[in-house]
Amino acid sequence: SVYAPQIWLVEHQLNDIFTSCKDIDDYREKSSIHLSRRMKLQEDLHIDETARLLAFTNSMINMFEIEKEEVFKEAEKCEGEIVDLYFQIAQKYKRRKNAKGRGRPKKSN
Repeated sequence: SVYAPQIWLVEHQLNDIFTSCKDIDDYREKSSIHLSRRMKLQEDLHIDETARLLAFTNSMINMFEIEKEEVFKEAEKCEGEIVDLYFQIAQKYKRRKNAKGRGRPKKSN
């Protein structure tokens, strides 16, 4: 996600501000904008990762004969990355057949 590096950048900026300040009141005054920006970035990161998890779960449900709860159970078992989770599900569950055929539908008389 694009938000994680931005959060790290803001935290480094906050550390620089902290080392340059003499007391806590000075730090609060100089870092208020950065603190609110970090909070907003963390909220956006949470929303983005939730949407990505939902999209991944839905694609696994559409691609394989698996239920939502089973996807979450397999994710808890997986110790690798998301690619490893995909291959773990692909080995364990059968691929779904397309319900609709491709191409133009047949004419009905």
